[in-house]
Amino acid sequence: MQENNGEEKRYWGQAAVVLMRWCLGVLIVVLPVGYAGNVYQALGVSLYDVQILAMVLTCALASGFVLMAEQARNRLIVFLMVVCAIVTLGVGGYIALYYPAVSMEAPFIPAYS
Repeated sequence: MQENNGEEKRYWGQAAVVLMRWCLGVLIVVLPVGYAGNVYQALGVSLYDVQILAMVLTCALASGFVLMAEQARNRLIVFLMVVCAIVTLGVGGYIALYYPAVSMEAPFIPAYS
């Protein structure tokens, strides 16, 4: 019989959760620093300030879900938190990507005024 020695049983999904947390943390730092350093202009990309803010806030929210997944003991909760993080990244990425089009069309929507 094998002893546990107080260590919890780990599974392969926890490594993915740790990797997601690390990548999101790097993006939270790199995106604003790159924007402040005008890296986007060197790449020939045009960005609004709000797009960078949306991307950073999206990464922060997704990072919160990933942190909860990392601390969870139940695999179902881990799975649901990772799904929430992925959905958050998808919605935030969509908003950041299509912000220029939405901001130009919003004043012409009848319910806007």
